[in-house]
Amino acid sequence: MSDVLLDSDIFIDHLRGYGPARLYLKQFEARESVGFITTLTVAEISACKLIAAEDETRVKRLLSIFDVTDLTIDIAWQAGEFKLRHGLRLADAIVAATAISRNLKLVTRNLIQFQSVDRLNVGKPYD
Repeated sequence: MSDVLLDSDIFIDHLRGYGPARLYLKQFEARESVGFITTLTVAEISACKLIAAEDETRVKRLLSIFDVTDLTIDIAWQAGEFKLRHGLRLADAIVAATAISRNLKLVTRNLIQFQSVDRLNVGKPYD
């Protein structure tokens, strides 16, 4: 399997207890695959109302399995262009630009919102 950039919806599914999401994330925990997340994804997850105070350490441990990609000026610029050209939410535009810049496949449940972005390799990891 190629390296992938995980969208925050995968982690939200996991936090909601969705079995396929938990199973999908296990491959990264077992180091069978290399996964990346953006700093923006970390912020989105920390703002998620699904995380109880006592679960914060567990969620941070899960996130630590993944390599974190920082937002660069080039990625930010491309994200702005994607927002204007494709009407993406800024967060989604940043994720798409990061995936393209880092040559990573983006895994997300929300394929439709990314389908208009040229050169983006995107896939749904489970149904």
